[in-house]
Amino acid sequence: MNRRLPGLLLALVVLSCAVPAAESATVPQVGVVLTMPNCMVQTLAPATLTLACADANYTLVKLHWANWGSDPASIDGQASVNDCTPNCAAGHFHSYPVTATASGIQHCLSGRMQYTKLVVHYTGARPKGIGVNDSYSFPCDAGSPGPKIKAVAEGHDKVSITGTGWVVSKTEHCSTWATVYNNAAKPSLFKQPKIQKSGDFHIVWTAPHAGRAIVVANQGCGTSAAGVQVYESAIRVTVR
Repeated sequence: MNRRLPGLLLALVVLSCAVPAAESATVPQVGVVLTMPNCMVQTLAPATLTLACADANYTLVKLHWANWGSDPASIDGQASVNDCTPNCAAGHFHSYPVTATASGIQHCLSGRMQYTKLVVHYTGARPKGIGVNDSYSFPCDAGSPGPKIKAVAEGHDKVSITGTGWVVSKTEHCSTWATVYNNAAKPSLFKQPKIQKSGDFHIVWTAPHAGRAIVVANQGCGTSAAGVQVYESAIRVTVR
C-alpha cells in the first residue's frame, strides 16, 4: 500500500481556472515546491545528479547545497566521468572536484518551481574535451521519458484523464493524489487514483464549468538513499 510522503505538497492535481475558453489557463499557484531535474525525475536538493541521461557516463556526486532555494544556489561535489577508453562499455570512471551554480528559477505549468540552469566549474583537473565551465539548460515542462498523462474533453464538462508509465514499486514508497481546483486555493476533489500493475490509471473529472484547464500529474516516491523524487506530467485541456 502506498504511503503519503511527509513534506510533499501534492502528487497529482487537476487545476481549473475561471477564464473564458478563448483565454489561456493561468499557471496555478499551488505552493513552494522547488526542484532540480535529474533526467526524468524531479529532485529536491539532490545528492547525485546525472547529466548524461542516455548512458549515465557523466554524473555529479556527493553534492552539498550551500543555499538550496536561493537564486543562484551554490553547490560543491565531484564529477564522475567515464573516459570511454577504448569504448564507453569498457571505460573507467574518474572523479574530479567541482563547484556548481544552479539558477534561473521558473514557475512551471504545474505550479512547481524549478531551477532551469546549471553551470559546473572544474576547480582542478577535468575530463578531456570539457571546458573549465560546463553549462546545462533544463527548460520547464520539457518533454522527457517517464510517466505521462492524457486528458480528453468528452463534453458535458467531463474530462477523461489517463495516466501511463507511473511507478509501481515494492521498494519505494510512492504517493499519487488527484485534486481538482476551481481556483488556486480551494480544491473541489481530492483522491488517490488506483494505479494498475501496468503503471496505468484512469479517472473522469466533472468540471464546474467549461473553459481552459491545466491537468497535472505528480507522483512522489522516496527511499532512504535517493530521498524524495517527483515524477511529473503537465498539459492543458479545454473543457467543453
